[in-house]
Amino acid sequence: MTTNFLDDFENLLVEVLRCSKNDLKDENGPTQISNWDSITHMELVSKIEEKFNLHLDVDEMNQMDTIGAIKNILRKHKVAI
Repeated sequence: MTTNFLDDFENLLVEVLRCSKNDLKDENGPTQISNWDSITHMELVSKIEEKFNLHLDVDEMNQMDTIGAIKNILRKHKVAI
């Protein structure tokens, strides 16, 4: 049985970015979500690594510029999202 971690991921984003679930569109990034700055980005990376038990490399961290890009990186790490 595969677990879908989408709810966990969305809850993490809402907590770290202090936004609503309505803001979590795949195309949204720091330009659309005002609380998403460089410090929050590093907190987001840390929480994602902790929550999904994985390690992101620097290239992946830099590619995390939209919600959709983060989902793609998580899928690459075999997170069912």
